[in-house]
Amino acid sequence: MLSRTKLAALVILAVCAVSLLLVPQHNAQPREVEGGQLQAKSETALKAMLSGTDVELYNAFAPWIRGSADWMQEVWVDSLKDEAKRAAKDEASKARHEAKQVKWVHKHDPADRYKIRTLDDMLALKPHQLLAIGCGQLRLQGNDKVKERREAKWHFVNRTVYQAVEPAGKNRTRARTFGEVSFANRFEDVLVVQCVAETGNDWYVVDIAGKVGEEAVKCEVMSPAGDAQAASARDAKRAEGEQMLGSFKNQARVAYAKMGSAPSSLTGKVENGGCNMNARELVGQYCRGRDEVWSTAKQGAIACEGTEGNEGIGYCLLIFTWAGGDGTFTWYDTQEELEADIKKFEKG
Repeated sequence: MLSRTKLAALVILAVCAVSLLLVPQHNAQPREVEGGQLQAKSETALKAMLSGTDVELYNAFAPWIRGSADWMQEVWVDSLKDEAKRAAKDEASKARHEAKQVKWVHKHDPADRYKIRTLDDMLALKPHQLLAIGCGQLRLQGNDKVKERREAKWHFVNRTVYQAVEPAGKNRTRARTFGEVSFANRFEDVLVVQCVAETGNDWYVVDIAGKVGEEAVKCEVMSPAGDAQAASARDAKRAEGEQMLGSFKNQARVAYAKMGSAPSSLTGKVENGGCNMNARELVGQYCRGRDEVWSTAKQGAIACEGTEGNEGIGYCLLIFTWAGGDGTFTWYDTQEELEADIKKFEKG
């Protein structure tokens, strides 16, 4: 027979076991977060990026990402038409502009899936095609060097769910639930699908990022709000560059009036072809001036570019008259475009 002490101990254990069964069990996260829709939608987006069509990739994204792609396509078409009008002054400028745009598409479409040859071909691109270009899907699928990596088995290796506070307009913020699902292959390439939870059951894909071999993947779809903020910040920085060039122009015209001939640089003594400026004066917070002055019989030209870390500002050329000082600022996205117009200016 059991002693009274042992019997009491068994009764206590039995009561505890029953109590545990009666305590409600709570999951730290809802079932959908645990792996259901979050993982399923991430896998759909991953498959579309690696081996799907551009339409499948487009449909894998959240409705507002698709809407931004639609908006981006209209804005992009309008900007191409505007640039074409500006370049239509002569056949050489028109051809150079068209070649630049075609080259950009071919860089992102190495397999030539879209058969882009002319500006009209680019104007006919659809939103889902632009999204495929912007996300790197065409580069990834069209690069034979990463074919084995792309077609390898991709494993679901990590899932992270977290809340983050983000801006939601002027003086407002919002807390959102994000989910990131990571996939890896045997080559140790990793792609991460980021999702946003709108409700407890609805997850939407908003980004796919990572690298497959040498090919980077990142959803680069502009949105009206984000693009406006970026443009506003860039315009403010460009304003500094134009202000600096205006000051440099005045210095150059003073040197021109004093010597009766155009200076060749901004720094250096006037009698040696300079403008009496110090090298430190050429550098601002966002822009720095080039220490060169280009000239013709009636006009002068000076240029500036973004400082280190501000390369996205671009390049600016100010062409002005020696006599009256009237001038025109022209901004360029690449150094090659700037150099081409400087050469054209020097030829007269």
